[in-house]
Amino acid sequence: MSLISGFVKSLSKLSMIGRALMLPISLLPAAGLLLAFGDKFHLPLMMNAGGVIFDNLPMLFAIGSAVGLASESGIAALSAAVSVFVTNITISTVLSITPEMASQGGKYAMVVGIPTLQMGVFGGLICGILAAWCYNRFHTMQLPEFLGFFSGKRFVAIATAFLSFLLGLLLPEVDRRADWAGSDQHRCRRGSLDLYLRAGGARVDPARPAPYLVSLLLVFVRGLHYPGGSGDPR
Repeated sequence: MSLISGFVKSLSKLSMIGRALMLPISLLPAAGLLLAFGDKFHLPLMMNAGGVIFDNLPMLFAIGSAVGLASESGIAALSAAVSVFVTNITISTVLSITPEMASQGGKYAMVVGIPTLQMGVFGGLICGILAAWCYNRFHTMQLPEFLGFFSGKRFVAIATAFLSFLLGLLLPEVDRRADWAGSDQHRCRRGSLDLYLRAGGARVDPARPAPYLVSLLLVFVRGLHYPGGSGDPR
């Protein structure tokens, strides 16, 4: 029974994440309409207005998922933005990624003006979930009296910033391991975590189903990066 209850609890958590994603996903039709009408009537200004939404999907998904998972808290939304900034600048510094490298596409990309790993919506979703967890965990925390100003909700953004720094240190290592796993299984270098997830089920060793199932789940989330799953919407 404990196994069944654990499975049901896991499904419930996934359902919560799915409902939280509805908020940022609801922005996509507006962006698509702006792009479509701008292209139809040859209005670059309208196309740019729609394109800027797609260009900043990681940030929007981070904020939207955090709000959805933290009872629509504005503190969680602010913390999600902090997480995106701190995580990406840490990755950029650790890997010495330059704007020139990001402009070439592929493994790297510009996220809110920071050259970093190309993780797309998945990277924003991680930051949003982290911010929501920090809010749910720390928003009632009471610190000693001399630190009382930082107690409660004010502590959420502080905790998120520190944990996001650790996340930024962790993700480059995950990227290296994903790169190594891709070369080991496919006899070629896949480059980044983004490309490894895109590979999904391509020629995966049937003796290793767990990595395939995990990557397949993540491919679904990653596919939201652009309307067609890849490429520039403009």
